[in-house]
Amino acid sequence: MIGLYLHTPRSGSTFTSTYFRRACKEEAIFQVGHRRLSKPGGKRVGYLLPMPENLSDYFKFGFIRNPWYWHVSKYFYFRRSPVVEAGLLIGCDAGLKREDFTKKFPTFKDHMLWGDSECPNFWLSYVYRDMYFVDGRDMLDYVGSCENKERSVNEIFKRCNIIPKISWQDFYRDTERKAVKSTKDMPKGKIFWDTVHEHYSHYYDQELIDLVYKKDKEIIDRFNYKYEVREEREWN
Repeated sequence: MIGLYLHTPRSGSTFTSTYFRRACKEEAIFQVGHRRLSKPGGKRVGYLLPMPENLSDYFKFGFIRNPWYWHVSKYFYFRRSPVVEAGLLIGCDAGLKREDFTKKFPTFKDHMLWGDSECPNFWLSYVYRDMYFVDGRDMLDYVGSCENKERSVNEIFKRCNIIPKISWQDFYRDTERKAVKSTKDMPKGKIFWDTVHEHYSHYYDQELIDLVYKKDKEIIDRFNYKYEVREEREWN
């Protein structure tokens, strides 16, 4: 069966898509993108998805991410984007240049509290619901976990009867080696350094912890996500 991959923003989708291209034939997995349509003020209109016909012919899957992590990843993504792109926009930042975004939202908390007070599009639950549900029904056959991507990818290959040409571990090691080699001499002022940040828990206080749970309770409860405290640095 052909896999149909619904791309959720900030879920490691670029890396995963690259792996799919390396690991299997191009026609084995078909990816559909995402684009948020918004009216002035950030009111939701919906997504445009270039969906194929006869969806029952596809094994439909996507990935979800810990919401507390997802919001941090999105913030740092905006900080390094030349212009905040429409695919992840909220009413306050669409089209802002990197420098203007940083001035408007110098801290993660500044960004989070603006979204809570003025813009419902800011929250992952809306992205998930709009991407993965049609007429109140779950349209996906499988939802993988970003926190255990290898196991999820292997399950997708199994369900699609795909024998990968390269394992997830080998691809990950090769990609990590090339990334380290290409960035080891890069000055800290370069964009690359905005892709590395502290563990997501570094940016939260109790107010924001509770806020994310309130807004993304549907995802947190469904996928049994927990808020964790760690010290290491991570890729965005």
